[in-house]
Amino acid sequence: STYYCPISKSPLFLVSESFCVEFNNQIQSGLISDKNGNQMTDLVESLLVDNSADIVYPIRNGIPQLLPGLAVSLEGLNLGKPVD
Repeated sequence: STYYCPISKSPLFLVSESFCVEFNNQIQSGLISDKNGNQMTDLVESLLVDNSADIVYPIRNGIPQLLPGLAVSLEGLNLGKPVD
């Protein structure tokens, strides 16, 4: 099924496995905070990215966390391309 960004209403796409691994590495390094300003400590199963590739939403326990405050801006994170 297709998920949509609650902010832009654009379709969301699953990120690559390598991107997810790097994202989780940055969570473990304390470098990732959500839009609510909370530092992320729990690793993600995967992520959904919007078509402009600037916001991701975590997937935990198979459930996409599609709340604007739980989104993570990719700006300044230097993670590479989210989708191969």
